[in-house]
Amino acid sequence: MKRLSSLGCAAAVFLMAGCDQPVQPPSGPRITGSLLHLERIALPPDSTMIVELRSGRAPNNVLVASYSEALEGRQVPFAFELEIPAESAESQEPLVFRGGVHTSAGDLWLTEAVPVETAGPGVLDLGELRLRRSAQVEFGTPFRCGRHTVAFGALGRHPRLIVDGKVFDMARERSASGARFRSLDDSETEFWHKAPQAMVTVRGERLPECRRIEAPETPFTARGQEPGWQLRITEETIELERNYGTQQSTFPYVEPSVAADGVARYRTSNGDSDLEILVEPSICRDSMSGMPHPTTVRYTLDGEAARGCGGEPEDLLLGDEWQVASIDGEAVLEDAVPTIEFLAEDNRVAGLASCNRFTGSFELTGEGLRFGQFAVTARACIDPAAQDQERRFVELLQKTARFEMPAFNRLRLVTSDNEIIEATR
Repeated sequence: MKRLSSLGCAAAVFLMAGCDQPVQPPSGPRITGSLLHLERIALPPDSTMIVELRSGRAPNNVLVASYSEALEGRQVPFAFELEIPAESAESQEPLVFRGGVHTSAGDLWLTEAVPVETAGPGVLDLGELRLRRSAQVEFGTPFRCGRHTVAFGALGRHPRLIVDGKVFDMARERSASGARFRSLDDSETEFWHKAPQAMVTVRGERLPECRRIEAPETPFTARGQEPGWQLRITEETIELERNYGTQQSTFPYVEPSVAADGVARYRTSNGDSDLEILVEPSICRDSMSGMPHPTTVRYTLDGEAARGCGGEPEDLLLGDEWQVASIDGEAVLEDAVPTIEFLAEDNRVAGLASCNRFTGSFELTGEGLRFGQFAVTARACIDPAAQDQERRFVELLQKTARFEMPAFNRLRLVTSDNEIIEATR
């Protein structure tokens, strides 16, 4: 199969309704199709359609052909026809087509990225491509900034920043390090990226530090119940066991696409069956054990769907230090805040009990969490209230039976007597 390839600027022939003179169809390879959305809403009259073709692999792909058209109140479907020079059809670079609709209010609807291949200089019809609001589909590079979903990428000539569904056209500025962009509308909106982190300011308000949302690291395992199933993704294969292991299927590994809301989507086939997997970065509680997991996983195999949990529970605990907010319902002292840090090496745990440092071990079982015996320094607490708090804190830690995660930055350690230590980070 030959792939369509590139042109430094856009060349397009589109709907010519209202023109008096006939237009000769282009002789080179063309992409045709239409954009539509299923929601029963009318798009604003100031909407603009944008279709484009990019060459290379994200995030460093290059815009090679594009077209934009003011819709002037027209509603879906929106037909398009994009011409690519015939001499570029031999390129070996991967090509991706995307369509979108953008409004002056900053709303953006996008199709998914569609790989483009053609057998010659004729017409490749992509058919009907569904538009979805930008937060639900892949677009550029996705980030998580506290509770905000952020994506940075390009549709058309300008880089675009999407924050919680609002779109800002950006222009690059000089920066001593990393890549810095500022909005074209003078709204004090900025994006500064220095891998793997980013800083985002929206209309003068700085968001929490942003981290790029990545596809799950391999090997990745997910499980579900009723009937029991297990999914294992490696660098070479995707293996699915259903009905408690009695039905097994193997598929070739494919690179996932990652949406602006962080959902990784895998689509693969083994010739007999088609498999789609969605991995969402959201807390998932195992229906049998109650153990929290860092991702919610859904798969569809030939129309049959199932839901379960994926990733390792300890990944929820590891990382930045936890600051204790309350101990069995009582707020901690402001000048003696206990801390907990879970360390991957040898499953160690350490922190500040209130006045003294403590170290020990932790163990995750199939159903819960428990701590080993702690070593605590012998520094005396000057404040008797801090000493009482420290004693109570260590006592409840040693009685911990399980943990809960109401959110990624909130932790509850629950004892066998349902006493709770609450912490945040």
